[in-house]
Amino acid sequence: MRWALTYPEVYEVGASNLGHIILYSILNAQPRQLCDRAYLPAPDLAARLRAASAPLFAVESRRALASFHILGFSLSYELGATNVLEMLDLAGIPLRASGRGDLPLNDPDAPPLIFAGGQTATSNPEPYGPFFDFIALGDGEELLPEIGLVLEEAISAGLSRSVALADLAEIPGVYVPAFGKRRVVRRTATPMPHYAMALALSRMMDVMSVREKVATVQRIRDHADTALRRNPDHVKTLYTLGRWHQEVSALGTPEKAAIRIATGALPKASLAEAIDCFEKVRRLAPFFLANYLSLAEAY
Repeated sequence: MRWALTYPEVYEVGASNLGHIILYSILNAQPRQLCDRAYLPAPDLAARLRAASAPLFAVESRRALASFHILGFSLSYELGATNVLEMLDLAGIPLRASGRGDLPLNDPDAPPLIFAGGQTATSNPEPYGPFFDFIALGDGEELLPEIGLVLEEAISAGLSRSVALADLAEIPGVYVPAFGKRRVVRRTATPMPHYAMALALSRMMDVMSVREKVATVQRIRDHADTALRRNPDHVKTLYTLGRWHQEVSALGTPEKAAIRIATGALPKASLAEAIDCFEKVRRLAPFFLANYLSLAEAY
């Protein structure tokens, strides 16, 4: 499924927004999800695009924004809303949600689903409702991967735009303005996004070069630590952290030397810490069979 996350400001402003880049990284770590970026063109580029009748495109793939399945805008302040309309116009996408039809999402002529997130959209979504198919309220790092799973199934099943939006409206934190005012629960942070990142990076290490492993080892630990701060008893994160301790402890001398050179120190990891994580998992989830195998290997 193809995402384009956009920040409705010029590249120099948008590319430096950490929240925008974090969401971009999380989506690209999900299976079967591809995420590109787009920004507001400066006036001279916008004029050139219009003169050439060329649509606004994404930064990395150069794919026209209208060819993505879903297009998301970060609304950090109210004055950015008019920039959203400028970007939609340059992309050749109808400005109002009501003008985007009801074609199946897998139809090549179907416009992308347009949504907004960010502080401004979350605090008062109503003024922006006519222009967005849905609005993401709350923490996008958990919400967007769930939206991706729902839309992936909708695209595979050939669901129409309205039916897909009805499915999305069932997700806590998704507000669909076309369905009228209703109570929507704002999403708050959970361990899941950081657990997912730690797990994905851990699995990718099996096919990484030594240089790539060096850059990834500490990232896995950081994501696992963040997930456990949100929920110290999250079983799957505890298990992933245990495996991390186990595998870092078993690194060969060349890999350990490369990590020391690159980072100045080897991340603290030990079999004792691995065993501690696996024992916690055993107490919390006694029927988690894979944990017993890892615990036996650690002993």
